[in-house]
Amino acid sequence: MKRYEEIEKEYEDIRKEFHATREELIKLKGEIEFMQKDIERISEEIEEQKKQREEIKRLKKEIANLELLAGDRDTGLLNQFKNYLISKIGPLLSHYASHFFSTFTNGKYKDIEIDENYNIWIYDRGEKFELDRFSGGEKDLANLSLRLAISQLIAQRADVALNFIALDEIFGSQDRERRKNVLNALAELKKQFKQILLITHIEEIKDSMEHILKVYEDEEGISHVKIE
Repeated sequence: MKRYEEIEKEYEDIRKEFHATREELIKLKGEIEFMQKDIERISEEIEEQKKQREEIKRLKKEIANLELLAGDRDTGLLNQFKNYLISKIGPLLSHYASHFFSTFTNGKYKDIEIDENYNIWIYDRGEKFELDRFSGGEKDLANLSLRLAISQLIAQRADVALNFIALDEIFGSQDRERRKNVLNALAELKKQFKQILLITHIEEIKDSMEHILKVYEDEEGISHVKIE
């Protein structure tokens, strides 16, 4: 009986130790599983960081290229290219624009200058002034002169001839004399542009046009085009 009791006690101790060990094993398995998930998460973060490093490297290279392009006034490639273009076409644009502006103003202003920022300067009695010094009508004429100069330059240098130019509401701020001057100047462009389209609400202009397309709206709000 005594031996039995000893064996039973040993069995009970072993059984308790077994349950404790099993619980510890379950706990360790849970910790291992948690660690495995943590390792997977960290691995994903490492891969994401690698991608971010590559993206940062790409962006740094792009920034360096953009800085090289932008740079400052003297070293930036874009500014150098812009200055190169201005040095090549600026004088020619100024020449063409001056011709138109002198015609539009009936010789009152003979010279226009286009600077490196494509700003317009007007010479008045030999002195150069910014565009803001002049009236609204004169500003409109100066801008129109530049637009026509650009169109003329493109037409001359393009591989394909440009046969069409459209001008929208260019007469609104001009008096009758200057409207006439503008029309005379546009007549010179017929040598380069087969079609010149003028959009205007001024009725008297149509008397100087070869062909007239009148756009009107009926009572139902539907637009129509009529050839006059």
